[in-house]
Amino acid sequence: MFFGDYYVVNVEYDPETNLTKRIQICDGRCDHLGPAYWISREEAFAVIEDCYTLELPLQENQRVIQRQLVRVVELNGKKYLRTDGAAIASDYLGL
Repeated sequence: MFFGDYYVVNVEYDPETNLTKRIQICDGRCDHLGPAYWISREEAFAVIEDCYTLELPLQENQRVIQRQLVRVVELNGKKYLRTDGAAIASDYLGL
């Protein structure tokens, strides 16, 4: 069962900056994920800031205990995408 709006299925990081270059997402359709497509880091911010959820999908047979939502963390005026909520100046999406 999928509860969120969009799910992160792949991430490309820039090894020099530790920031995401692009994120592959898909939408949740009750009992399966829809087709995946790539979005930019800036588009990911827009998805979250428009009040849609962006999260990691549950592993097969994993119970819903705590969803891993992607959140925007702001440090010194710069925004970062993180699933762990840590105040660290880099992106971290758990993949």
